[in-house]
Amino acid sequence: MPFICTALNVLFVGPSDTADLVEVGRQVVDDWNARRARSDGMVMLLRHYSTDTVSLFTDGSDGQAVINEQVVDDADIVISIFRSKFGSPTPRADSGTQEEIERTIAAGKRVHVYFSEEKMAADVDTTQLIKLRAFKESISDKGLWQSFQDAHSFSDLIRRALDEDHVHFQGRLKLPVPATATTSGPADADLVNLQVRVEGSARHFMDGDALLRKHLDEETSRLWNLHSKQHANRGFAGISFTDTNASYFNSDPVLPESVGAMDNLLARWQQNTQAGWEDALQVLASYSWVGLRFALFNDARSFVTDLQLDVTFHGALGVPFRWPDDFKYEKHKVLPPVVSPRHMLNGPLHIKRSSGETPPVEWKNDGDDLRVTIHPPIIRPRTLWESPGDDVVLMTKDDTMESVRVTWRATAPKGPVDLSGVCTLPVESVSARAALDTLLAL
Repeated sequence: MPFICTALNVLFVGPSDTADLVEVGRQVVDDWNARRARSDGMVMLLRHYSTDTVSLFTDGSDGQAVINEQVVDDADIVISIFRSKFGSPTPRADSGTQEEIERTIAAGKRVHVYFSEEKMAADVDTTQLIKLRAFKESISDKGLWQSFQDAHSFSDLIRRALDEDHVHFQGRLKLPVPATATTSGPADADLVNLQVRVEGSARHFMDGDALLRKHLDEETSRLWNLHSKQHANRGFAGISFTDTNASYFNSDPVLPESVGAMDNLLARWQQNTQAGWEDALQVLASYSWVGLRFALFNDARSFVTDLQLDVTFHGALGVPFRWPDDFKYEKHKVLPPVVSPRHMLNGPLHIKRSSGETPPVEWKNDGDDLRVTIHPPIIRPRTLWESPGDDVVLMTKDDTMESVRVTWRATAPKGPVDLSGVCTLPVESVSARAALDTLLAL
């Protein structure tokens, strides 16, 4: 069945040793379109110079200039990939990929840059590698690049990038709610014709249990190795394990000498970590994912005051949005240590200061549902109102859910306004390990 959608050109760029990763990216884009194009009204079109350019010779031009004209300048999103090669120079840059990145940034478009941490071949070109590392260093203070260890982690990064690009363009292009919405209320459009848009998606971690096992195994192994080092010397046995916050050996905790006491310590830690893992994943989500955004539009000639919009996300959980840069101050809530260090890392967390007025967006978890209440100051005729920032991140409790049902009701006693509607939000499966790696790299 035909449907109307907005198409975005997603251009993959990179030196010649990244061809297989472009195919990985193609699979991710195809999967994204299959799951979300119809419901979200947006389709991603993957483009690459090898499949989307034609031979062309013109006076005063060059190969890279032709590529720029045919695919780079039309790109809405550029995904740049590097392994061990930097690429061949052009008349304007040290490599074609560098020129494509710089040209896209100068045009104000979205650029994602990824570097491989895979094992390098024995015959790696060191000249290319030196140029690549110099370029990597040169862009480190201009934005955020990310690294991947294999094709799987690369696909996770691309999937996350497409999700964020979708949210970005959905807001910029003023796309409709990604579902059909029904309303009831005054039929006269001259009175109130309220349109409600919810931007974002619900997510769940597909590998949360695997990340828990990895943390338990690695930390247990690390602590036993540390125990062997600390108590290899008989003279060290004189240290009393009365202060669990004592710190030696480059801030490592002092561990009990007795194997039995060590077993008990690790058993208690493992039990507490497992019991608090659901809360730990919620903290990870709050730092990793963007929050929901809300928009209202009154397509009528009236002003609406004292409006209250109640939105319910059925079967979903809300967690507070937190700035990723602050994760370093609270990573112990996701990866709890066996023994707390003497000094916890403190820093100025981003805190929203209250102005004394009721915030426009308030939320709470109510049983199995998330309830959001919005009090916009005033809805002007044919003027878009948007929520001021990320307030709440949406998680699903059931990892089998494919969408979240959303119901809303708008009321205004002075209107009178009494409208309601229904829509759905997609559910995305994301990697907890990739999210954690990204935050730890900041």
